[in-house]
Amino acid sequence: MDDILYFLAANGDTQPLKMAQWLPLVPPAPRLNLQRAGHDLLLTWPAEASQFVLESSTNLAQPIRWTPLSSGTTQYTATLEGASASRFYRLRCP
Repeated sequence: MDDILYFLAANGDTQPLKMAQWLPLVPPAPRLNLQRAGHDLLLTWPAEASQFVLESSTNLAQPIRWTPLSSGTTQYTATLEGASASRFYRLRCP
């Protein structure tokens, strides 16, 4: 699907087909990159996605409770808390 909206005017216009293009209200989801460094986990995402908020949760059972970790940046370092601790991350557009 393209991002062009087509209008058809029925008012006797000599060029009745009109086109308009718009930008999506929500930017596309950026890629979240993970890199382990010893006991730390480095999370990074593209600079053009700095408006996104990094959030985490300890499980994905409903209702999921997401905790904001970082906003206005494109990098976050989390300390790993042992082999059995699960942590889930997402980038959310505010």
